Amino acid sequence: MTVPPALSRIFSRPAQPFRFPRTLYAAALLAGLVDALLVFYLPLHLHRNLRESKLLVVGLVVALPQFGVFLASNMWGALGDQWRRLKPLVLLGLAGYTAMLLALSMCRTSGAVLLAALVGSLLYSALKPAALSFVTLREPLRKGHALAALMRNQSIGWLIGNLGCLSMLEAFGWRAMNWALAGASLVAGAVLVFTWLRMPEIGAHEFEAREPGGEPPERGVRAAGATARPAPVTRGFWRELVALYETPALLWISVVWFFTTAGRWLFYTFFSILYTDFLRGSLGIVGLASSLSALAGVFFFGWAGRWVDRFGSRVVFLAGVLGYAVYFLVNVLITQPYLVAALFIIPIYPAFVVAGNAMVASIIRRDQRAGGLGVITGVEAFGALAGALAGGWAGDRFGIGVTPLAATILAGAALILAAGALRKPLALADES
Repeated sequence: MTVPPALSRIFSRPAQPFRFPRTLYAAALLAGLVDALLVFYLPLHLHRNLRESKLLVVGLVVALPQFGVFLASNMWGALGDQWRRLKPLVLLGLAGYTAMLLALSMCRTSGAVLLAALVGSLLYSALKPAALSFVTLREPLRKGHALAALMRNQSIGWLIGNLGCLSMLEAFGWRAMNWALAGASLVAGAVLVFTWLRMPEIGAHEFEAREPGGEPPERGVRAAGATARPAPVTRGFWRELVALYETPALLWISVVWFFTTAGRWLFYTFFSILYTDFLRGSLGIVGLASSLSALAGVFFFGWAGRWVDRFGSRVVFLAGVLGYAVYFLVNVLITQPYLVAALFIIPIYPAFVVAGNAMVASIIRRDQRAGGLGVITGVEAFGALAGALAGGWAGDRFGIGVTPLAATILAGAALILAAGALRKPLALADES
């Protein structure tokens, strides 16, 4: 059977191996593993093992790290651009994970856990913008593929962390949580040493060189004028950071990203409560749907990267925003538990996050790449914080059943903003 050429281009694997170090795969896998521990199991550890009765304090163990990432990721990304070095930021992020996990395994009070989580987030927030910048600088013509490969490993780490910690807790009880945190700190330390020994530094010339053959054209993204890229302007650190926020295209992406992420976290933070208390579904089905969703994401990341490189990052990004708006609206209209659980498995996030980061990498100059991706990392963290808090407020005031509607409103606002800018091509900063 002959495969049509169009489908072959969409689903084909990259012909050449990527030119970025495999140590970044290990770092991304570790980041996903730790995120699963922090989001799923650390709040229950606080509530059950440390006897924390105040749900607001329990919620802060997730909210405070997001706040720390929001504050620090912008700074780390801009510093990477100033230094023209990314390896130190990767090492700093891994060191932050290692120290935080070790500290959490020894904490015996709620206050100590919150402090360790906040300080750790200020450090490990250096990892993501540096890693994303590294792979897009090394693979300028295959940004979608490269980003997808990195994020797929993060999704695998999330799945391993979720299932591994769950298996340990079921076998040994909640007293094993400290063992899980200590074991994860050892793994993080091993990845840190491995990265320090094996990861090469990206060359300073790679921040300043033009993309091979010029910036790759994308559908819906056009050059803004001259074909020759001007020499980068040397600014102070804070002026460089302000200049990023003054980029109109980056501001547009940030606003759309914020509303979409807020809707995602508003819905997913309270999904288990919505499913069991409002829809009268089984907690076991929630766990199964969550695992299948993570597994589907692992496979779908590769396709998302190919679609970004085939159709352009902007088209796929807008499709991801539309997908979330439709998904939340459908959850407003249906109340059958098994159908809701089946819809939960649909992997929308890979297309949204790969395309969004690829679009940022395309509109920001190479010598500002880490800073621009740091801005988006911070926006995502702030959206997660705002969505979780808004969901808690809406649930307390109107009941947990209102969360799908609230998420639909936020995603709908993102879709309106995205559609409003659809007819305005984004200028490539590299060409302006």
